[in-house]
Amino acid sequence: MSDELLIITQFGKAWEAARALLWARVNERLLARQTGASLPSSRLPRGLTLDASLGRLRAAIANLTSLFNQHLVDLPSHSPWLLLCRSPLPLNTNTIEYELEQLFDGPAADHADAGFWEREVVKPMKEHADKFRDWVKELKKKAARPKPTRALRKKIPPSKRTRPMSLKEAARLMGYMAAGSKKAAERLRRAMDVGAVAFEQQTRKAFVFSRDDFPKENWPKILSKR
Repeated sequence: MSDELLIITQFGKAWEAARALLWARVNERLLARQTGASLPSSRLPRGLTLDASLGRLRAAIANLTSLFNQHLVDLPSHSPWLLLCRSPLPLNTNTIEYELEQLFDGPAADHADAGFWEREVVKPMKEHADKFRDWVKELKKKAARPKPTRALRKKIPPSKRTRPMSLKEAARLMGYMAAGSKKAAERLRRAMDVGAVAFEQQTRKAFVFSRDDFPKENWPKILSKR
């Protein structure tokens, strides 16, 4: 297993543990209020508390961030690690317990309609978890891909070849975020140098890439016209 895949796998396990323990706390509260709603239950990590799981998750995020800063795309700042209802939660036990108390013991809870708990608590948290798992799965697939050698860089399948573009344009369309386009291009260049991004250099400033390294919504903008 590569270092990248190991870091991503460890992150996924840490996230699942913290999520399972958070959902168990939410289910306790849902049951206590006799809402009839519940999140899917899963096997809880033996001997692990919510506080300890959050500590592990913070460490795993630090490792993942370091990996991303080296040669992968940026962490999605818009995507929270954990949700309560539709709101992101800080990875702090005291704050999480406070938010749970506000949700389930606050005055608004007594006036919630019959479908509130399923609609506003269970559904968004399940949807977030599904999207998050898909994201981690894509990270693993990317990390598991063979790193292209100089010879392999000439073998991007015709159906996946992009049109020629500059590093700045490619970095922007891949989703690299930095203080400026020059910094983003430098990060892409480092990714290319370590083999994380397949490419073929056509001229000093023009490169062809594989569409697999771009978000699908940007494919119409980058695919080669044949």
